[in-house]
Amino acid sequence: MRPRFTSLVRSTLSLVPKNLRSIPLSPDTSTHIVEAIWPTSPTPPRNDSGNNEVLPLRTFIQETLRHSQTSCSTLQVALYYLVLIKSHVPFYDSITEQPYDCRSSHAIQCGRHMFLAALIIASKYLQDCIYSAYAWSKISGLDTLEINQNEIAFLFAVNWNLHVTEEVYKRWVDFVNKFTPSQPRSPGGAAQQVYERQCYNFRRIILNLSPDLDNLEQLNLWSPAMSPTLELPPRSLHASGGARWRFSV
Repeated sequence: MRPRFTSLVRSTLSLVPKNLRSIPLSPDTSTHIVEAIWPTSPTPPRNDSGNNEVLPLRTFIQETLRHSQTSCSTLQVALYYLVLIKSHVPFYDSITEQPYDCRSSHAIQCGRHMFLAALIIASKYLQDCIYSAYAWSKISGLDTLEINQNEIAFLFAVNWNLHVTEEVYKRWVDFVNKFTPSQPRSPGGAAQQVYERQCYNFRRIILNLSPDLDNLEQLNLWSPAMSPTLELPPRSLHASGGARWRFSV
C-alpha cells in the first residue's frame, strides 16, 4: 500500500508547474502558521536560573529547515498538514494558558512538536532518501521516542488522511504565495501597520480554512482590509507579553 500511495503523491506533485513548486518559503511563513494554530508557541521558556533554554519559534523553525535541508515542496505539504490537524488542537484559555480540553494528546498541544511531525511525515511520503528518527533527534534536540510518539499522535489525529490532490496543492501554494505577510525593511510607520494587518489577516484565514481549502475566496473577502475596524479573531492569536511557556505545553 505504501509504495502505491507514495507514487500517487509524487505523480500528483509532478503535475504542478515548476514555478509553483519552487516558490521560496522563508521561516516566517511557517512561523505565522504555527503561531496562529498554537498561540502559546512563540515564547521560549525560562529555566530556574532565568536563562532561556529553548530557541525562539522562528529560530527553531529556521534551524530545523536548514539542518534538514527540507525542499520547498516538502515544506509546502508539511504546512498544509498543519491545516489538517488544526481542528484537533485544543483551544487555550488566555488567562490560565491551559487547554480547555486537558484530555487531548500532550503532543498535539505543542506547535513545535507538530511542525516537526508534519515535516517528518511529508518527507517520508515525498522523498526517496529520508532521515532516521535518530537523525531528526540530532536536528531537533528531541529524543527518538518523543519524535516517534509525536508522529503517531499526528497520524492518528488526521486519521492517516495524508493524500494531497493536485487541485488542493495548487490552491495551497497560491494562497501561501499571495497572503504570506511581507515584513517591512525597517520597523515602524505605515509599513509596519500594513505588515501587522497582513499578519492578522493571514492567521485568521489559517484558523478558518477548510481541509480542502474550498472557502478561500470567502475568507479572502472576510478581511480586516475590507473593514474600518479590526474584529477579534475566532480565538486569541496573541498571548500576554509577560507570559512564558515551555517547549511542549
